[in-house]
Amino acid sequence: MEELDSILELIRDSQWHSIEEIQGEINLPSDKLNEVILFLKEQAFVDKQNGSIRITPAGLRLLELPA
Repeated sequence: MEELDSILELIRDSQWHSIEEIQGEINLPSDKLNEVILFLKEQAFVDKQNGSIRITPAGLRLLELPA
């Protein structure tokens, strides 16, 4: 899914990024963005804390997979 890749690319630096920051960069309605972030969290590709997310080592490995 393009949205998954876009979010992971945005947070690739392993720093915490606010949901609002991601919302400003990704053209998705809030409810859809929250669903995508929940999926990424359930798959252990991101950590979520206090309205912010950051990529995990598993998420970084996902980005390295060939297309």
